Amino acid sequence: MKRILIGFISLLLIGNLCAKEIPLVSNIYARPYVSLNGKWNYVIDPLENGYYDYRLKPFENNGFFENKKAKSPSDLVEYNLDTSPLMNIPGDWNMRDPNLFVYEGTVWFKKDFKYTKQAGKRDILYFGAVNYEAKVYVNGKKVGEHIGGYTPFNFDITDVVKNGDNFVVVKVDNKRAKDNVPTVNMDWWNYGGITRDVMVAQVPDTYIEDYSVQLKKGSKETITGWVQLNSETAGQSVDVEIPELKIRQQLTTDNQGKAVFEFKAKPVFWSPENPKLYDVIVSKP
Repeated sequence: MKRILIGFISLLLIGNLCAKEIPLVSNIYARPYVSLNGKWNYVIDPLENGYYDYRLKPFENNGFFENKKAKSPSDLVEYNLDTSPLMNIPGDWNMRDPNLFVYEGTVWFKKDFKYTKQAGKRDILYFGAVNYEAKVYVNGKKVGEHIGGYTPFNFDITDVVKNGDNFVVVKVDNKRAKDNVPTVNMDWWNYGGITRDVMVAQVPDTYIEDYSVQLKKGSKETITGWVQLNSETAGQSVDVEIPELKIRQQLTTDNQGKAVFEFKAKPVFWSPENPKLYDVIVSKP
């Protein structure tokens, strides 16, 4: 009995190492990335046969997300994502396909891509927006899901993406529900699809996850803010620079992986007549 229990716990621990949704990586466009925008295959699935079995239980395998290939006519693979139509992503299916102008339901999207992993780097799959519910798979493995059509989200896919050929499959469902936004009765168009950029970004194992830089409340000559790492790691160095103001500070993170700063400056304020902007560089040496 003890041997079985230990084995079960080990499987749970291994499962926890798989891909997962993580807090949004700020300023993703400033990181090295591979764009997945462009032509994606898509399959319309109004009955969700690619996700549920005949008892309406989600498939653990044999779903469309596996992107299986029929090796013989007797194989029970009743779809082919490779030969399905193509749609330009980002975009909503209502405009891209006239047959889907008023469609509400599930559409499966698939994108093949080549990728090169790097030692000491983590691989982040980022979506700018998907309307409304997204279930995301990489190389047949579920990496997570997201609800809400107006917010970006990302997953750490380091453990499932590989060197060479890969594919990502997304189940997109825009059906309305009374507890959703929009609700069942609404006054705007309920579009569906992958509506903003998709990319795979590379970041270090320990990276800057988020940051804030602003004027201190009640002061026009004090800039304040913070930098947050992706892990609760103390003693990490972080640099904050505003070159035009000749400001450069090296900070050290606390036990929560956060560094707070405050310094004096005399910036020129933005206005419609003089829309002044400053470059701010936040980096981890």
